[in-house]
This record gives sequence, structure tokens and C-alpha cells, in this order.
Amino acid sequence: MIMSFSWLFVLPFIPLKSNHTITANLLTQSHNVLVFFGYPGCRDICSQVLQRLQKIYESCANPQQLAVVFVNLWEEMSTHETQQYAQFFHKDFIGLAFSNELNQSFGAWKIPQADQQLIHSDYVYLLENKQYNQWIMKELFKSTFSEEQLLSQLQCINRRL
Repeated sequence: MIMSFSWLFVLPFIPLKSNHTITANLLTQSHNVLVFFGYPGCRDICSQVLQRLQKIYESCANPQQLAVVFVNLWEEMSTHETQQYAQFFHKDFIGLAFSNELNQSFGAWKIPQADQQLIHSDYVYLLENKQYNQWIMKELFKSTFSEEQLLSQLQCINRRL
């Protein structure tokens, strides 16, 4: 019985592979994109994930082939405000305002709380450019991802360029 449930403790650390096609305007033509949904003021996850994505972006062997996109789940915030927040973590990061189209394309979710917080999906999506605004989801990482594992996957993708 214990062995049958042991996968539940390992699953958050294992990236999920996919070849699902996503149609979205992510404001980049980079070969690889890391997309994260969150919001400014998130106490639990968002700023830590964006700091880790900054390290990954700066460590990438070919940063011209990588973009990091932060999608703000607060509908009240403008694209400009979201862009400023994303660029607080790195000047090259892209910030996108909330849209139903993006949420539906990625399957992201959020649940508003009474204290101006959101409970939300905490995945980092690794996408590969297929063609203009067409992306192939290569892997889906939980917010507890290993920086080394994600960098390793990016290097594997970049070797094919």
C-alpha cells in the first residue's frame, strides 16, 4: 500500500512531458519560452519562481534563443504594470496581462481569496517555437522544479538548433 502512494511525493519534482500545441501571442519569436502564471504580491510562490527563472535565464547557454514570459493573473493590472513587475526580475522578461485566451490555452487556474491573495496553478511551461504564435509544450514543471533539471532540458533543446 505504501509503495502504491509513494509516487505522490515524487510527482511534484518530475517534469511532465507533452507535445500539445498552444496558440498564443507571447510577444517573442525565441526558440524556447518559459511561461509562468502568477501575480505581484503572491506571498508563497511567484517571486521565488521568478528569481529562479532569472538564474536559469542568465545561465542559459544561448540566451538569445530563450524568453521568459510572466502572465499576471490579476485582471485589474495593465500590461504596462505587469511588464514593469516582470522586468524587476530581469530586463528581458516579458510581462503579459491576464486574458481568458491565455488561461484557456494553458489550462491555468486561479481561486480568489478574501485577503487579496489568489490560490493558483504554479507550473512553469517550457515551450518550443513551432511557427508564428504556435508553440509546442515540451515540458511542464511544478514550482518546486530543480534549476539544474530545467537548465539541462534547455541545453538539450538548444543543441538541436
